[in-house]
Amino acid sequence: MIIVEQLSRGERPRLWRPRRFRWDPLINEEIHPIKVASIEALRVIGGPLSARELWLIGVGDGAAYGTVAYHVRALADLKVTVQTHKAPARGAEEKFYALRSAD
Repeated sequence: MIIVEQLSRGERPRLWRPRRFRWDPLINEEIHPIKVASIEALRVIGGPLSARELWLIGVGDGAAYGTVAYHVRALADLKVTVQTHKAPARGAEEKFYALRSAD
């Protein structure tokens, strides 16, 4: 069971890096460039990151924020990423995601 931690406004989750990453859940799905860029950013930076942070660092190469957020949620639906934290942001909740461990 995965527990999502609640963060205070402005607080950042600690870095977390899985030992291995499994690409096979994506093989049967359409591999969109934004999904690949999101995975690579999470892997290199060490996540967790929010869709907003991924968008701000340029994932999507100029795509709208909503498009990046859609693909980040799709990765969670595919169980490629896992939601690790959430924090209040601009009247909503900012959700943070990290790569799911291959173990």
